[in-house]
This record gives sequence, C-alpha cells and structure tokens, in this order.
Amino acid sequence: MTNEISLEKHRDEIPAETYRRWAQKYGPVFQIQLGNTTGVVVNSVDAAKKLFIGQRNAMNSRPTFHVFHGKVSKAVTSIGTSPWDESCKRRRKLAAAGLNRPRVESYAPILNLESREFLRDLYNESKDGSVEIDFRQAVTRFSLNLSLTLNYGTRVSNVKSLHDDPLLAEILFVESEISKFRDTSKNYANYIPLLRYWEPIASFLGLSNAPKSHAADIGRRRLEYNHVLLNKLKDEVERGQDKPCIQGAVLREPESATLTHEELISGADSNQPTIAWAILLLAHRPDIQEKAYLAIKEAGVLDLPSNTYASSKVEYIDALTKEIARYFVVLKLALPKATYTDATWGAAKIPPNTLVFLNSWACNRGELLVF
Repeated sequence: MTNEISLEKHRDEIPAETYRRWAQKYGPVFQIQLGNTTGVVVNSVDAAKKLFIGQRNAMNSRPTFHVFHGKVSKAVTSIGTSPWDESCKRRRKLAAAGLNRPRVESYAPILNLESREFLRDLYNESKDGSVEIDFRQAVTRFSLNLSLTLNYGTRVSNVKSLHDDPLLAEILFVESEISKFRDTSKNYANYIPLLRYWEPIASFLGLSNAPKSHAADIGRRRLEYNHVLLNKLKDEVERGQDKPCIQGAVLREPESATLTHEELISGADSNQPTIAWAILLLAHRPDIQEKAYLAIKEAGVLDLPSNTYASSKVEYIDALTKEIARYFVVLKLALPKATYTDATWGAAKIPPNTLVFLNSWACNRGELLVF
C-alpha cells in the first residue's frame, strides 16, 4: 500500500481512470485521502478476490455518508446502504427469503415477459425495422418494469404511461436524483466537514442551484411512493391476488414488518445506461447478433415453449451478457464498502471503518482478465 497521493492536480479527470493509471505505478491496492476521510482503492480482479471474497467478513459493512445517510435517507436505510450490525444482519437474513434459488426461479416468467415487451416496443416503434428510432423510452420502461415487477409485482403497461402517470414520473425523477446523491466522487461534503456549514449559507444567499432541503425532500418523496407501492402489494397479498415478487415473498414472513418498510426500490435508474450501450454495441456489430442467434438456435431454444425462454441456458448468451456488463459498467467506482474488522493486504493492515472502493473500471480492463 502506498503513501497518500495528492488529487489536486487531477481534479478534472475521471477518478476511476486516474486510479487505474496509478495502479500501474503503485500496485493494485493503494491508499488515498479524500478530505478528512482515508480510503483504499482496489484496482485488479486478483486483489478484489483476495479482499472482498477471501476476507469477506472484514469487508461486509457499508460506510455512512453525510449527504446520503444524513440528508436523503436519514429516516431509514436499506440493507444495501446500512453499516453492518445486528439489525442489518437480521434484515439481510429475512431478505434472503425472497432471493433463494426456488424464489429466483419463480421470477423467470417476469424476466420473460418484460424482455418480450421490450423487444415488442422496439419492433413496433421501428415499424418492423424499417425506420430509425430513439430507443431511450423503451429502455426506461424495461428498466423500470424490472424493478417494479420484481420488487412489487406491478408494472408499466406502455411507454405512454411514463409521461401520463404521475407516480411513474415521480419514481423516474426521484431515482435519478438519488443516484446523484450517492455519487461518491462529487458530493464533497461527505469528506470536507467545512462544506456542510457552507451549504445552508450558500442556499440562503442564493448562491446554490439546488433548492433548500432538496436532499431531504427527495428522501421524503422516495419513502412516500415506496409506501404507496408496498400498501398496494399488501392489499393484493391479503386478497391472494399478488404476483410472485421479492417484497411479496418477504411479506409472507412473520418477522418482516420492519424489513418491508425499510427496503426501498432499486435499479430503476442504474441499469438503463448498460442496456442502452448494449443496443448501440449490437447495432454496430451485426456479426455478434448473428452469432448470438445461431447459438440460441443450436441450443434448441426456438423449439421450446415461449414461457421457458428465461430459464434456458445458452453458453454464448451468458458470456455475451457478462461482456456487456464489462463493456459499460454503471458505476466506474462501485459503491464503497467499509471494513468491519481488520483486513490485510501484504504487510499492510486496513483498520475497521475504512472506506474501500472497488475500481470496476480498472478491473474490467485488466490485462490478465479473460472472458
């Protein structure tokens, strides 16, 4: 682990790319200083395996940030953003009830339906492939439907609803804002306490573009629409009319009351760029499309009933999916972990409560990485 490195002359660069270059000089794991916060950046697949998998018990916590935890999500935190404690341990155990193997397999029809609807949207909009289209609305609907259907058993019926339905418009806007507040490279008040005193002053003087208490307002609005979705699902569960979904499975657990109120919708905003980049890649590479189609055909998938498509295994498609996830990673720096106990890297010791970043951008471009 190296000594701290000054970021001052790299202010206008993409942090993940800067760290990737530094790793070539200082090694795959090094220490950085973000304001008052000490962090560690992991830049290779091998190092990630040794730390995040080999020492998983030491790496299973999450840090708390001033902006997200202190403003946006002050009233409640999900298992994905909570520091490791008995409450988080209990909630993760309960959530596993909705994500065990039988449950996940029961969600296959959802994936099948939403994938077909997505392709139908593209096909209809392009008039059977005869005209160019802007596919972003179809991607938005597909992405939102995956989150809504898998979490709450409800869905967006058509692209037009994205504009006409106030609830859906609210979800799209708020989730986009949430992503900004969780950005670890832009919210400097997380690392420089003095800025926390400047923010209300700047707002009072009209020097800030963001409305006063904007972060807290976004957090409140997020809780409100999650309660709407959850209450709707509860009614369906009581009537026996609910569809298989993660929250529905959790609701059937006797100890789930606290969990369901604390877990929030996720993924409605984050997976859209990856899907969009996948479409662009395939549009420029018809050879990949042809190879994928032949692999599907040779696997006999086209001879199966349509409702079994989602659970079919095709080696080339599995590999292509992983490659697309590598091709455009949603977060170049993955949402950071925090050490719960001491972790080690070589002769260096990483103490508890240390911020640890996985540089996904660097890992996906490692010379020794083979797909």
